[in-house]
Amino acid sequence: PKQVDRTELKCGEVGWLVCAIKDIHGAPVGDTLTLARNPAEKALPGFKKVKPQVYAGLFPVSSDDYEAFRDALGKLSLNDASLFYEPESSSALGFG
Repeated sequence: PKQVDRTELKCGEVGWLVCAIKDIHGAPVGDTLTLARNPAEKALPGFKKVKPQVYAGLFPVSSDDYEAFRDALGKLSLNDASLFYEPESSSALGFG
């Protein structure tokens, strides 16, 4: 398909936009985006927060690798909107 500049999309059309959002987690997939000078009164219907379906506990082999491990998960979550993680701690395994 040929790229065509538009000011708005209609039902069934697919497009992309560029935003100056500093934190990608501030705009999850499916969220309603509006202009700051013309905000929407309410979000579009149908958006539901994604519910995680797979649970796993991940820990680095060495506790010295925790910061690199945490940074790697952060970078991975930038490329995969379906990835959700929360840091946890285990008395046996340390931070993960």
